[in-house]
Amino acid sequence: MAAGKLGDATYSTILNREFNAVTPENEMKWDTIERSRGSFNFGPADQIVGQAASHGQRVRGHTLVWHSQLPSWVSSITDANTLRGVMNNHITTTMNHYKGKILAWDVVNEAFADGGSGQHRPSVFQNLPGNGFIEEAFRTARAADSSAKLCYNDYNIENWSDAKTQGVYRMVRDFKSRGVPIDCVGFQAHFGTGGPPTSFQTTLSNFAALGVDVQITELDIAQAPTTAYANTVRACMNVSRCTGITVWGIRDSDSWRAGENPLLFDRGGNKKPAYQSVLTALGGTAKRSTAALPGSAARPATSDTALPSAFSWSSSGVLMPPQAGLDPQHRRAQGPVGRLLQRQLPRVRQCRRLLRIRPGVPELHRLVPGQLGHAPLPGPRRHRHGVPDGATGVLLRTAEDLVPGLPDRQRLVLHEHRHQQPQPAGAPRATSTRRCRTSSARTSAAATGWTCG
Repeated sequence: MAAGKLGDATYSTILNREFNAVTPENEMKWDTIERSRGSFNFGPADQIVGQAASHGQRVRGHTLVWHSQLPSWVSSITDANTLRGVMNNHITTTMNHYKGKILAWDVVNEAFADGGSGQHRPSVFQNLPGNGFIEEAFRTARAADSSAKLCYNDYNIENWSDAKTQGVYRMVRDFKSRGVPIDCVGFQAHFGTGGPPTSFQTTLSNFAALGVDVQITELDIAQAPTTAYANTVRACMNVSRCTGITVWGIRDSDSWRAGENPLLFDRGGNKKPAYQSVLTALGGTAKRSTAALPGSAARPATSDTALPSAFSWSSSGVLMPPQAGLDPQHRRAQGPVGRLLQRQLPRVRQCRRLLRIRPGVPELHRLVPGQLGHAPLPGPRRHRHGVPDGATGVLLRTAEDLVPGLPDRQRLVLHEHRHQQPQPAGAPRATSTRRCRTSSARTSAAATGWTCG
């Protein structure tokens, strides 16, 4: 997202209605934050972080170390030790400023060369500190904020057989084998009209098998063909560690590829056919129903795209009771946000859908992020929850928090669903909840949006 467009009513309406996480386009890049050495300007980025916080959206920090959009004073450094100190200070100062507010950071961006070498691209960072600058950046980032997810982000690494993809894969494999702190890999996914390569899901799966999360971080597809968008989303949905999809802009007019009309909303802010294909791939449907849920009055079909009438999931665990460390007013998990690595909770199975109710909490606040966990028990347990007819939005696969103050083995892998009821123009945003059934308890349910850049 762009801070300069928040005053655009159409832009802001779509942003707040459709998305649950944001990535600043330029506001966190080096030439904005530290244009002069040692002089940090966080104003534009603070505006985005504040806006996101006020609308319950999470933030992906983009980006700490990149060869482009560097101020000239960085590019002109000729001493390796000087540049190393400058880089580490920039990472530390920036991450300290946003500590506890950023879900994940693109620590290093686009460090690998195009073409067949599979090696790092020439840059001031590569030319002076050398190959070790990426590892140093990640170690510095972990020291600055131990809770934020640390990601490597790049383009043209979606095709498994490409030399560039293989180069990044070898780096991640090496980092994981030596304990270099890397949590995730971002695939920018700037595609042509043909959409993703046929091996895209294989690529995601192979990286995930190294023990990192994978995300689609800057998705746009020339002319927004419905099949290409659906195939991209399905590739992510089919990989359990694919934890996010971000589109790089909202309307076609907001895109850096505006002439190719690559996004989900046209220049007037209207949903394009690709929007529906994405919704369907995420589990939604265009079918409209007038059947009422138990305890609710029947409602006529609406012109909005509807979410499916029900979702289901199964696991070998039971819902865990509320724990300490929660804000008593909203029952919202406090502290760092992020996804607990499988190795920290080896016996916990993640569910793809949500559920949790807080007794004694007003209906509007019952369903919040970070309230679902599993404890290993034999035998399956199935849950099913309904979504009101006419509810709009698209589903994000997962959204996680850690509940602080608990031993590692008791921490929760968390999931959230939230949905928005259709609202008249100008009406306040409201989250609605509906009851659902388990074999032993009643819970609340909702659906969530997904992410935009």
